[in-house]
Amino acid sequence: MRADWKVKAKTLPKEALACHDINNVELAERLEDIDINETPQNLARGTFSAAFLLKALEAIECKQLQF
Repeated sequence: MRADWKVKAKTLPKEALACHDINNVELAERLEDIDINETPQNLARGTFSAAFLLKALEAIECKQLQF
């Protein structure tokens, strides 16, 4: 069965945030702590580069992903 990778890429960050009980406001604050300036509104758009995804996962201290 062929997976829809665009859907997976778009939902992965949201799922990671939900697993850590973090919303976009808190993520923006955590990103600011590591010198990345993003607004909660920008985070809500749902499309990110792979590099940004890794930075966000680091900011929320996500050590493992399942998909």
